[in-house]
Amino acid sequence: MILNLHIGYAKTATTFLQEHIFPNISGIDYAGRYINRLGDERDNLDWVYQFAKTANLDAKAIIKTIPNSKQQNCLMSHEVIMRPYKLDEALSALGSLQNHIEHLRILISIRNPIDLIFSRYVHDISTGIFKPYSLKEALDYAGQSECMWPICGNSIKNKLWRKSPFNGGSCLCNKKKVKSINIPYYELDTLNKKLETIFRSDKVHYIVSEGLKAKPENEIDRLCNFLDNGITAAKFDPKLLDSNDNSNQRSNLDIYQKLKQENIANGVLGELIEHFKLSNRAFAERTGMDVLGNLGYY
Repeated sequence: MILNLHIGYAKTATTFLQEHIFPNISGIDYAGRYINRLGDERDNLDWVYQFAKTANLDAKAIIKTIPNSKQQNCLMSHEVIMRPYKLDEALSALGSLQNHIEHLRILISIRNPIDLIFSRYVHDISTGIFKPYSLKEALDYAGQSECMWPICGNSIKNKLWRKSPFNGGSCLCNKKKVKSINIPYYELDTLNKKLETIFRSDKVHYIVSEGLKAKPENEIDRLCNFLDNGITAAKFDPKLLDSNDNSNQRSNLDIYQKLKQENIANGVLGELIEHFKLSNRAFAERTGMDVLGNLGYY
């Protein structure tokens, strides 16, 4: 049995992958997460949210999720698996799966951390998940804070309330009135070093969201070659990547442009760019992903 586990990051074309790519790869049993045409989530990975809450892993619960079929090559996807909250414990727990599953491979979709952090920031404000807050005040370069989402999502009284997996929770970010953004969590080289202590490098694959948008066929070929030589994904319309019906893209919103100009003027985005340059370059050199330089990572 081969288990391919896609664990994050959030806001790296995960919805597109879950809706259009993962379910359509021949030779692979896809076990969710799903997004239907109405944009509603359909989860059949009950263990994920408990794992996000405690970082404790029930291997039997995961194995039960794996479908019985002749393929013997399963893919699970949920971006909640990898969160800043108890990240080290979570990665260690995932590593313990190697004692129960013969072939475990980790998939991580990535995006330039500056764009990812800013997209997360705009998402928080434009959806009303958090009251407007200062990006500068939210940035934790020391990595001492850990936003507990989705645990803190219980106190959010908006359209996402019905999707919250817990009851009676308390949002620590709202208590402090400042969102916490853990910068080391988004450092790709830091993450890669953590993974290398747990998994062999040939068992970890990075899906580049910018590559998926620029040259989707090439990025999907990379993914399929990692999963198994000869596997091919079903054809799809690349325009879906820019479709309002199939994307969480917010860069065309007025609020996005307004916040971007504000954070360029006050120097916050410039500081972020300088901070991530070294980490992005080191990550590219360590993994042999020279293409990241051409995609603006450094």
